Amino acid sequence: LRTLVRLCELSELNEVAKYAQSAIELADKLLDNKPNAAMRAMLLNHKAQATTNLGFTYEEQGDILKTLDQYFISLKLYEESKNKKGSASSLNDIGFIFEHQGDIPKALDYYEKSLKINEEIGNEEGIANLVNNIGFVYKTLGDRTNALNYYNRSLKIYENIKLPNRQKEKNHQARESRTNGSEPSFSCYAQKAPVPSLNRSFKHVI
Repeated sequence: LRTLVRLCELSELNEVAKYAQSAIELADKLLDNKPNAAMRAMLLNHKAQATTNLGFTYEEQGDILKTLDQYFISLKLYEESKNKKGSASSLNDIGFIFEHQGDIPKALDYYEKSLKINEEIGNEEGIANLVNNIGFVYKTLGDRTNALNYYNRSLKIYENIKLPNRQKEKNHQARESRTNGSEPSFSCYAQKAPVPSLNRSFKHVI
C-alpha cells in the first residue's frame, strides 16, 4: 500500500489515477480485516493520500465536482485517523478550489480553518503556506494592506525555518505550474514554500 501511494506521487500525471485507485481498493480490503487502532490509522492515512492524489487528477482535468468530492473524502479520512496535519492539508486544497472558482468567502473560511490547525500543531511551514494563500486572496480583492501584512508574515516564517534554496525553487515551479494550468516538471505532490509574488502552496506529502 505504501508503495502504491508513493507511485501516485512519483508517476506521470496520466498514471496517477491508476495507482491511486489501486491504493484505495487495497486500503479498503485491509480495513475490512478490522486491524488494531494503530494499523487502522495508518491505513486511513494512506487511503487519504491516495484519494487526494486522485482528486488532483480530476482537478487537472477541470472536473471540479469530482475534485471537491475527493478532497472532502480525504478530509474525513484524516479526521477519522486524527491526523491534524493531513486535515490541514485537505482544508487548504479545498480552499484553493473555492478560490479558483471565485467563491472567496468559502476559500477564506477553509484557509482559516487550515491555518488554525497548523498553528495548533506548530507546523511552521504549513502556517507560512496558508498565510501566503490568504495574502493572495486579499491581493485579488484589491486589499493591498492586508495582502502585504500576510505576505510579510509568511516571508518572516520561512526566513526563520530556513527552507533550503533548492526546495524554494521547486516550490516556485510548483506554484507556477498549478497557477498556469501546466503540468509540474517534478512530483505533483512535493511540499512547497510561499513566494510573496506567487499565489499559493502546492500539494503536501503527509
